[in-house]
Amino acid sequence: MEPLEDLVAAYRILAEHGVIDAYGHVSLRSPRDPARYYLARSIAPEKVQKEDLLEYDLDSRPLDAQGRESVRERFIHGEIYKHRPEVMAVVHNHSPSVVPFSVTDVPMRPIFHMAAFIGEGLPNFEIRDVQKGTDLLVKTPHLGEALA
Repeated sequence: MEPLEDLVAAYRILAEHGVIDAYGHVSLRSPRDPARYYLARSIAPEKVQKEDLLEYDLDSRPLDAQGRESVRERFIHGEIYKHRPEVMAVVHNHSPSVVPFSVTDVPMRPIFHMAAFIGEGLPNFEIRDVQKGTDLLVKTPHLGEALA
């Protein structure tokens, strides 16, 4: 399979298993140009096809949108790729098992051996520390950079 077909498969598999919902998205750094990435247009993840994939620069500008609507939170992906050159793919989801950790002071820690790479815990991004009066969406380069 080629990388863009893999990305389409990732959307479908993650949607099928409930990892991403209507507001989740998956991206892939371009294997040809590390200063670009692919992300589906604003569409239900289980419906994504290769034609729905848009190519973006690292400032999250679509290179050829052809009238297709971009995901509002694409800045999560662009800023992570910009600041973390070792990252090749990003998944943004709203996992019911993780969301409670985002609204409490309880640190998320690994509880089985396959999560040992997490170490002693993960940082928690508090969007209200970066922007007051937010709608909680990471929809600007500034918020994306703060998250990255």
